Amino acid sequence: MVFKRFNGGGSPPRSLLTKYGELELLKPQFREFPFETQVFEKYSRVETAILSAVAESYLQGVSTRRVDKIMTSF
Repeated sequence: MVFKRFNGGGSPPRSLLTKYGELELLKPQFREFPFETQVFEKYSRVETAILSAVAESYLQGVSTRRVDKIMTSF
């Protein structure tokens, strides 16, 4: 039986901003098989709850200073 060795492309760091803070993730890269996670959307850098809070604040006419205070609560 012959086993093929998969040559990877390493694990480049990727950051994701969540309500708990910034997370540094290692995303494995394989030349033969693209890696896709089910945890967050492709190319996403910010958790959707944070984007929703900013958008809702903007729509309600909240000042940028208050938005800053809201964001520090995340």
